[in-house]
Amino acid sequence: MKPVGDTGGLRVGELFESVYWVADGDGDVFSPHLPSRRYSAIIPAKILGGRVVAYDPNTQSPEAFIKRYQPRVLIFTKAFDGRFVDLAHAAKLMGIKTIATVVDWHFDKDFNLALFKSVDLLVAQTAEMAAVTQEMVGRGAVIVEEPYEGRRNPPRFKPGETLNLLWYGSNHNLDGLKLGLRQIGTLPGYRFRLTVICEEKEHAQKVIDELTAWKSHLTCGVGNWSPELQDQVLEETDIVLIPNAMSPQKRVKGHNRLVAAIHGGRLALASPLPQYLELEDYCWCGENMVDGIVWALENSVDIENRIEKGQVYIDGRFSPQVVAQRWRDTVKALVAGNDPND
Repeated sequence: MKPVGDTGGLRVGELFESVYWVADGDGDVFSPHLPSRRYSAIIPAKILGGRVVAYDPNTQSPEAFIKRYQPRVLIFTKAFDGRFVDLAHAAKLMGIKTIATVVDWHFDKDFNLALFKSVDLLVAQTAEMAAVTQEMVGRGAVIVEEPYEGRRNPPRFKPGETLNLLWYGSNHNLDGLKLGLRQIGTLPGYRFRLTVICEEKEHAQKVIDELTAWKSHLTCGVGNWSPELQDQVLEETDIVLIPNAMSPQKRVKGHNRLVAAIHGGRLALASPLPQYLELEDYCWCGENMVDGIVWALENSVDIENRIEKGQVYIDGRFSPQVVAQRWRDTVKALVAGNDPND
């Protein structure tokens, strides 16, 4: 095994040749479509020269995995079962530095708590998640935010007679879609065209079919999420809807859905969760999407300027290069035995 401690004179590019982000998978195959995996692993690893690899305890023991890759650092991505716990223990016994990303509210799962308590460092994507991690796990986390991806559009807000709305998200966000639809149903006198893209469109379609109050003034199309489809529909939309229940589970979510709207040059209406309030100067934050729609139409002349300022802001905080630099500094500090928060 390679010795650990300081970087041993290695340049950062050389260091990251032995840094591995670990994803759960079937054999060596993992899905690249999980948002947290793209933001917290695939994008920074590509920029820094690291790798994302799959770990399947059914096909490989922890010792065999470590022998195969000879890592200096293992970064464990979002876990769905306990497969990473034994690998993390084995790595630490061999002097390999370990990091786990804390995304979403999974503190009620024993295997996550075991992993979070065993690694050398935790990484969270928001200040709220870092605070909750301190409370739930008994240790803090370094904040490394999630980068934007996809096409950069110039700011635009020029709605016609029909207002084009967009909602995108995972199956776990569909409670927010339901909330938004119920709110829009109380706003007569407007015509809307809503596009919904979800990881499994059948689940989104079921939510839409269950709600009928808005159908007289809203048409709706549903598709399966993909990066290419999100780019396409963002270009065509007027407003992105990001309604959410004000729950502890939603408060720790990342900024990515709002940042995606700003990056795509479109106005977002977002619930006033902590991560969205940080960006409220570049969108609209409030509990009722109806209030946001009315505000947008009454303040249309200022919206493109608001989005333009937002794009400047997110370039300094959420660009892939900025986020990768934060990962670089965090890993380099950990390997050198320094505090990554310094």
